[in-house]
Amino acid sequence: MLALAGCVLFVASGAWADCKVELEALPVTMAGTRPLISGGINGQPVRFLADSGAFYSVLSPAVAGELKLPLRPAPFGMSLSGIGGEASASVTTVRKLEIDHAAISDVEFIVGGGEAGNDTAGVLGQNLWHLRDVEYDLANGVIRIVRPVGCGNRSLAYWVKSDPVSVIDLDRPPTDATRTYGYAHINGLRIRVLFDTGASTSSLTFSAAKRAGIDPLGPETKAGGVEVGVGRKPVPIRIAPVETFEIGGEKIQNTRLILIDTTFRDHDMLLGADFFLSHHVYVANGQDKIYFTYNGGPVFALQPQLTTLQNPTPVSDGTKPEAADAPTPLDASQLGRQGAAELGRLEYGPAIADLTRAHELAPTEPLYLYQRAQAYTQDHQAGLALADLGDALVLDPKYADALVARAQLRLAEHAPTLAISDLESASRNLPPQSDARFLLGEIYERADQFGPASAEFEMWIKAHPDDAKLAMALNGRCWAGTLEGRDLPAALRACDAAVRRYPKSAQFLDSRGLAHLRLGELDKAVADYDGALSINARLAWSLYGRGVAELKQGKTNQADADMAAATAIVPKIAERWRHLGLAP
Repeated sequence: MLALAGCVLFVASGAWADCKVELEALPVTMAGTRPLISGGINGQPVRFLADSGAFYSVLSPAVAGELKLPLRPAPFGMSLSGIGGEASASVTTVRKLEIDHAAISDVEFIVGGGEAGNDTAGVLGQNLWHLRDVEYDLANGVIRIVRPVGCGNRSLAYWVKSDPVSVIDLDRPPTDATRTYGYAHINGLRIRVLFDTGASTSSLTFSAAKRAGIDPLGPETKAGGVEVGVGRKPVPIRIAPVETFEIGGEKIQNTRLILIDTTFRDHDMLLGADFFLSHHVYVANGQDKIYFTYNGGPVFALQPQLTTLQNPTPVSDGTKPEAADAPTPLDASQLGRQGAAELGRLEYGPAIADLTRAHELAPTEPLYLYQRAQAYTQDHQAGLALADLGDALVLDPKYADALVARAQLRLAEHAPTLAISDLESASRNLPPQSDARFLLGEIYERADQFGPASAEFEMWIKAHPDDAKLAMALNGRCWAGTLEGRDLPAALRACDAAVRRYPKSAQFLDSRGLAHLRLGELDKAVADYDGALSINARLAWSLYGRGVAELKQGKTNQADADMAAATAIVPKIAERWRHLGLAP
């Protein structure tokens, strides 16, 4: 547990004159909707994901290997579970854990599961958060560990004077007494929710959606790709309209939610970082209560702007505490965190303004330029984003995040030579086990640099044998290696490994079909293309690839029909095949 700094945040008046709060404020930088905390492990700087949904703090196997942390078996029966199923686990002890200005000795972490993303070392879970009260003020870039003194059962929502305050009971299921649960209603159905800052977006399980009268596969829903978590498998998601979501007296009408095809043991819904960005949340573990207020803006990441939100009536249970000090001007770090939070809420104008002021106050810090470039990029101002990234790289030429971001922009601006130069610089400055190598592989592939793409995927696969993205990385290695054509048997082995994990993936079967085609194994190529098209009949690459295989088999009529069908879907597909040297 962090040692409290003893700062008194507020004192009350009248009958509550003895009420005070001591706190430790932890700066949080939002990366989109992911709250990150800077720290250190045994003297090495790292970043953590602040994850209220994790029952314990976790390190990724790749980072544990890089830092040469000794592993020992986890207690019998322990495993990691979450989105994507279960993952094996080990345990390690970190001699010195640093979080902000605090240092803790001999801290245990679970080691296992997939990457938390954003090149983080892992997650800080409930072994940190649940021992005291916790205040999640992500919109202002801070999490506070709080110790109220002499406050009894009074409302601890000290940050408001007269605005409505929601309060719900903190639920503690017998199987999980550490994490933060409560109850909400979907279309009138009572559901248990997990308050989970580690989830980028809020999501409802398929089974709970069905109980609320929502058909996850119905005509009003649409495919939303896949979600990855601690488990080994990506999980399909859908996006569905929801009539009402209610919690603590708040009612959100005519919104949309992500539906996730998984089952959680103790809850029906994750309230993710999108909810936390739109609310100020205080988890009063000592009172078994959760207090929260609405900040404004969309509550859920996919919510239409016209969604209406009805606030609860104000809580009144005694004299409210008063702030001890008037607000002081924000410094560069605070402005930067506030700007990053506004960017996470898609408020580009305020984000750009705050990040501009942060840069003015700290002109040698490249982070604020990088963050402002992200805001400009999302606001479709590519020229200003490129200028900021260039200035950031003048300050720090090895800034890998800025190099990758500029490479993506340059590729979109049809400057592939400059993009490749940035990718090469980023690759030189990233450690071999970096999670960013997955993204590098994808960008190299989009730039038709199939040899470097294969190498990046190879490095990522070696360092992440238990990650939920492994099958996608194997498919990327297969596709890039097949198009490179240098070692087709190795590419085929990657294809086989991806298909073994997901035998009904049209994309993976399509990739393996191309590998078989390039190896001259025409019957196997046709079989894979048949399999892909049985799943997605409009997959143009599979239609064209099957046509090429049929042409080589002398089946001219079938080949002509398949190629014509592919061209009707993607008119320039034949040109693309010729460009890649694949034409029959």
